[in-house]
Amino acid sequence: MNIITEKIWEENKHDIINVSAALSYKKIGPRFEDTWNLFFIPLFGPDVCGLLEQSDKPEILNPARRALAHLTFWNFFDEMNVRITDQGFQRQESDTLKGVFKYQSDNLKQAYKNAGFNALELLLTRLDTLCADNEMWQKAPCCQYRKKHIVQSMAEVDAVYDIHRSYIIYLALRQDIEMMERIKAPAILGKKLFDQLMENIANGEENIGDTTTKELRLRLSAVIVLMSVKRYIERTGTITDRGFYYVNYKPETGNNEQITNVSANNKAIAVAQIEQDINSLTAALNWFIDNNLSELRESDYSHTVRRDNNGKHTFFA
Repeated sequence: MNIITEKIWEENKHDIINVSAALSYKKIGPRFEDTWNLFFIPLFGPDVCGLLEQSDKPEILNPARRALAHLTFWNFFDEMNVRITDQGFQRQESDTLKGVFKYQSDNLKQAYKNAGFNALELLLTRLDTLCADNEMWQKAPCCQYRKKHIVQSMAEVDAVYDIHRSYIIYLALRQDIEMMERIKAPAILGKKLFDQLMENIANGEENIGDTTTKELRLRLSAVIVLMSVKRYIERTGTITDRGFYYVNYKPETGNNEQITNVSANNKAIAVAQIEQDINSLTAALNWFIDNNLSELRESDYSHTVRRDNNGKHTFFA
């Protein structure tokens, strides 16, 4: 079951996606079910998907149906343009209608993809607004809020590194963020201060040392975000409005669209810039801790061992 039934399709198909009136639910319906299981169930979880199916709010159903329809046409574009017969796969032509050219096919697929993910972004935004205090929503895989974590929302990521306020990019980053929270945050703060911070976050305590829990969390969050973005870029490419890749056109392949990782040089430049920002923010965080939370630090993590090669002395500066 999904949010586009046969009755809804026959009565509202033109409000959902621009298609011929002759396109029947019998042909497209099974693909809606596949897309629902492929994109919506993993993203929202079965409980929230159940709420979507039962919802009667247009501000929720309209973007949800548009996302489902456009992602279906994008994902099953090639399959829907051929006929499968006892003689194999065939492309249908007649005297009046013919298949689109290759460049038109590429542009159309990209348009379906963009419209689908844009509708999905809108749906996520509206669900966050309408269901922010809903316990079921807070447990959904796509819920941006992580109240027990250091980095707690998409806005906190976007404030440090421009992800175009994209929930989808934010969700792609969550795995790296949570990894950095586990392995980097304790090393940056020291175990005693880290444990105290996480305890304050869990219990809703406002103050820590001579400052506030939120102030320390946000300063640490900025470092964690950049470390996570750096880790993702090293594995993939770079962040654009469509994600972490550049889209290139290669004339030698018939002007076909090729999605490729960025060049090693561009990746190195992006990583180096982020590394500089990480060092600056870490230094600022250490200064802040020295002046407000020094009694909670087990040792002086803000200083590194430096060697005076002239005087042959090792000192802490």
